[in-house]
Amino acid sequence: GRGSETEHDTRAFSSPKPGTALPQYSSSRNDARFSVAIVSRHPLSEVARNIEGFADEQSRVISATVQAPGAEPLRVINGYFVNGQEPGSEKFVYKMAWLDALHRQVSA
Repeated sequence: GRGSETEHDTRAFSSPKPGTALPQYSSSRNDARFSVAIVSRHPLSEVARNIEGFADEQSRVISATVQAPGAEPLRVINGYFVNGQEPGSEKFVYKMAWLDALHRQVSA
């Protein structure tokens, strides 16, 4: 069966045309079905996956800072939001805890 091994991959793609910016790619993925990524024509820095201090094998969150020429750095957060199914279920309780942890991280 499939495991939950998580891999973090950051790389630059090949330039489609000479003189064009190289897209930067960073993903947080596992061999299950969840995956999130950030693709940018500008350099990515401070790439982080998952919610700090929250154990989540599914790698549902990735964030990075994008620096475009002449602009302030922009923090980008991409996430796959947990379904949660019906209120009162274990999955719903997990979803609310996950959203609370995400809110704390974004508010920090």
